[in-house]
Amino acid sequence: MGLLQKPVRDYTPQDRAALKKPLGVTGRPYPMRDSVMVEDASGNAVLVQTLGVIEDDANPLWVYSDRTYAEVVGMAIRDMPTPGMLPLFKKALL
Repeated sequence: MGLLQKPVRDYTPQDRAALKKPLGVTGRPYPMRDSVMVEDASGNAVLVQTLGVIEDDANPLWVYSDRTYAEVVGMAIRDMPTPGMLPLFKKALL
């Protein structure tokens, strides 16, 4: 049975664990845009957009899919959002 053929509430913790694929781990970083508060020359807090990568084995982005890990990573890289859409993409995954 495919991932979208039954309601999420019907999945057991074991089912969900089997479907989890990490995106942004050591050796396979994933580009991500983030906002950081910095202090400018006059001491005011300013929100600065940064483009970096997620490369964290302890806290990757999790994608739930019945596809293989290689397929999930391949699709994420090929269909990567534009830099301006990366924050929304991260929010959707979280």
